[in-house]
Amino acid sequence: MATQFVRHAKKALNVAWGQILLAIIAVASIRIYTELLEPSEFGKAMLAMGAYTLLDGILIMALSQTLALFCSRLQGDEQKRSVAAGFASILIGRYLKVIPAALLLCALVASIFWSGYLSILLFGALTTAYLVAETARTAMLTLLNVNQQHGRYSIWVITEALIIFLVVSATLWAGTSSAAAYIYALVCAKVFSTVVFFLLYHRGKFFRSIDFKLIDSLRAGALGYAVPFSGMAVIGWLGAYLDRYILTYSAPAASIGIYVGSAGTIGRPYAIVTSMLSNYFRPMLFSAQANRDSAKGRAIFRVWLIAAILIGVAGTVGALLIGPVLLPLVLADSYRGGAIQIMAILSIGLTASIAAHALDNFLFSKGWSKLLVIPQVVSVLISVAAIWILASRFGAAGAAAGKAIGDVSKLLLTMGLVAIAGNRENSVIQTEVEALKCE
Repeated sequence: MATQFVRHAKKALNVAWGQILLAIIAVASIRIYTELLEPSEFGKAMLAMGAYTLLDGILIMALSQTLALFCSRLQGDEQKRSVAAGFASILIGRYLKVIPAALLLCALVASIFWSGYLSILLFGALTTAYLVAETARTAMLTLLNVNQQHGRYSIWVITEALIIFLVVSATLWAGTSSAAAYIYALVCAKVFSTVVFFLLYHRGKFFRSIDFKLIDSLRAGALGYAVPFSGMAVIGWLGAYLDRYILTYSAPAASIGIYVGSAGTIGRPYAIVTSMLSNYFRPMLFSAQANRDSAKGRAIFRVWLIAAILIGVAGTVGALLIGPVLLPLVLADSYRGGAIQIMAILSIGLTASIAAHALDNFLFSKGWSKLLVIPQVVSVLISVAAIWILASRFGAAGAAAGKAIGDVSKLLLTMGLVAIAGNRENSVIQTEVEALKCE
């Protein structure tokens, strides 16, 4: 028992130290960026990053979840690497075929009607590089997560965060303090860090000798699993990011920057907690389900869910009690008006979100990703309606309240779904047991 406790404590520590350092870097980043960018420019930059996040959800996160499921079912490290590299290389090949043609078409149209075609080509080239780098990065990082190599994982994400922070800060300080400069610097830094760890961890050989016969045998199942997840990612993105886009129609540009700055400040610790819990519990959960140990899987899931709720509630209390003290440390002066109110309201929804993330992964581990469509769609509709009504009346605070309402509704709907699915699974198991007894 003592040996098992020490092993789990070491594993948790390997996950935690990296995420804590990442949180510190993230908070420092927001503080510096809000000093170097005007609220209106910061708002534009975050709106643009929302578009990148949509691409991440459709392509990158779907890849990550698919690799986590399928690689956890394989035994050999070489097989896992081959599958991760194979699916990533297929996606990268699709990007390189489709995106350049789309860019040329857009540039041609732009050259006819206005003079911005060079900007379109540059932005498109950076987006292509971003997707290629993110796909390769996700394949390598997911493999580290599946193999529970938390120390190496943490070193990567911390170093990457530092590189991005330094490059973006230097660009904004020395060059133009604009949303475009922010985006270009961030993408270049992300690509650079991916190349560094591709060479450092794999000596540039991660994509070598891929077993495409194995890939072909898994392709149909992987596609069936990933496509619904991509669809849900779009719906989830609407629930997570539509608040700031709706706010553009009901508030001045500076208010959007203040709202996004507040959301980023309170959201970052919750994102770190989500990542920390996911990196620790998800490999164990998927492994238990792959080994058909439902009892162990449910026990892991329950601990994950309880931990998420307790940490989330503590975050809400912390935002109210110590938020006013910490606010000058995390946001520039022009971003502080109404920030505490916005952060406190958002923290309620974020607590629901990190709890829902545990529920989502329980369903993913079972291969039931399609079941999440209903709570995703319904909660987004609730969120959009609430944000639209409340933002037009109460501004940024109303948008925060609308988003929190949507997040809580998703948690409640997903909890109901898990309960129904669990009861059905138990009924099937009971029927099979009774059939065996009869035999």
